Amino acid sequence: MTLKEISTQLCEQKAEVKVGTPYRPEKLFKARQVIADYLIKRGFIDAKASVSDEEVSATTLIIRFVIDELPNDDEEECCEN
Repeated sequence: MTLKEISTQLCEQKAEVKVGTPYRPEKLFKARQVIADYLIKRGFIDAKASVSDEEVSATTLIIRFVIDELPNDDEEECCEN
């Protein structure tokens, strides 16, 4: 899975988030959902996608999509026994 593949999915689903565009929480929610769905389709059943934002100035935010592909700790402990 690459950034290009995820970007393609976002474009196809009309959920692109681009630098310099106005902040729209509903657009970020849709993009997060598209990423999560794509990960599940690719076999990352336990993957989770979230969005974080950091205010840089009164008019600027840094938006990050955080992808966690690993199973949670309980599942890892279960598999180790």
